[in-house]
Amino acid sequence: TTIIRDITDRKQAEEQVVRAARLAALGQMSTALAHELNNPLQIIKSYLDIMLDFPTEWEEIYGYLQIIRQQINRMHKDAQGILNYARPIKKPSQLVHVADLVGQVMILADKQLQQQGMEVVRDFEEVPPILAAPDSLVQVFLNLVINAVESGAEDTGLLRIALKAENGRVVLSFTTYGLSIPEKDLPYIFDPFFTTKPGGSGLGLWISRNLVEQNQGSLNAKNLADGQGVVFSAIFPSAPEVVEAGV
Repeated sequence: TTIIRDITDRKQAEEQVVRAARLAALGQMSTALAHELNNPLQIIKSYLDIMLDFPTEWEEIYGYLQIIRQQINRMHKDAQGILNYARPIKKPSQLVHVADLVGQVMILADKQLQQQGMEVVRDFEEVPPILAAPDSLVQVFLNLVINAVESGAEDTGLLRIALKAENGRVVLSFTTYGLSIPEKDLPYIFDPFFTTKPGGSGLGLWISRNLVEQNQGSLNAKNLADGQGVVFSAIFPSAPEVVEAGV
């Protein structure tokens, strides 16, 4: 009887641990979902405010509606992606030109950049394409730009986006000038729920790094040598030439 009771107690304890882990994962995914929906909601609100508060020609309204529809579709995909985060679904990869994705992100983030008075300088070299899922990288790059916008409000208001090829890899970097990340915080900024922003969730960089890694890349951050800025770099292997040529 004692042995049976011990086994029963052990099983109940194990079930409690499993339930607690599931609840923690559910809370984590719910918070991640809320964070990822926030950026497209801000974009949608910006364009709705323009259409409702200012005289706007139909052609311009139609363009805004197209962007709003795109963001709604993105929210649907993001919601599905977060809900399946514990069981990632591999998105099909295709040949992607990183400069084109950055162009899409600049359109999406245009209003936020203008509102913060942030200047964007592009320093792009000719680089080979990469193999990746473009939607997930647009999400990553938009997160990095929004992150720069939020930090740029307190520094020089300059964002430098650079694209270059290096040792068979494609490197896309986002650099802001003025504020650096405290050295004690730098090792933890990609950890879930770690944030130095008031009211921040600490999930944006964590999700971004995971999406980059799912696309065979890496994402890192470092302070500038003089301690007067931060650079985030997304690094991907170049697509094999045989793939690009369609052989």
